[in-house]
Amino acid sequence: MTSGDWTQGRPVDTLARALRALEPPVLELCRKATADPASYQRHTLLVSEHVELRAREALKHQDIAQQLATALREQGAPTTVATLAAHLAVACYTSSRILASDTISLPEKTRDAFQNVLSAHDEDANN
Repeated sequence: MTSGDWTQGRPVDTLARALRALEPPVLELCRKATADPASYQRHTLLVSEHVELRAREALKHQDIAQQLATALREQGAPTTVATLAAHLAVACYTSSRILASDTISLPEKTRDAFQNVLSAHDEDANN
C-alpha cells in the first residue's frame, strides 16, 4: 500500500483521524476480496479447517497492519497513532468476517465496525 493521496490532504495526527483515513482502503480491500463470493467462501472454509492456513492468514494480517502503519507514518502520523490505527483497522475487518452473515455483507459489517470504534472514541472524548 502506498500513501498516495488516500488521505486527501487531511491530517492523520490523531487516532480517530488515522482510523477514518484507513476506512476507505480497508473497505476497498473487502470489496475486492468478496468480488467473487463463491471463491471467497471457499477460501474462508479452507482457512477455518486448517490451522496452518489460519496461522498464515494471521501473519498476512500482521503484514497488512504494518503496511497500513507505514502509509500513515508517511502521511505524518506519529508512530503510536499509526500502529494503533492500523491494528484497529485490521481488527475491524477480522471481527466483521466473524459477524458477517454472508460474503456480500462483509464490506457493510466492516464499515459498521469502523463506525462503532469511532463512536466509542467520540463518546470517550466527550466525557
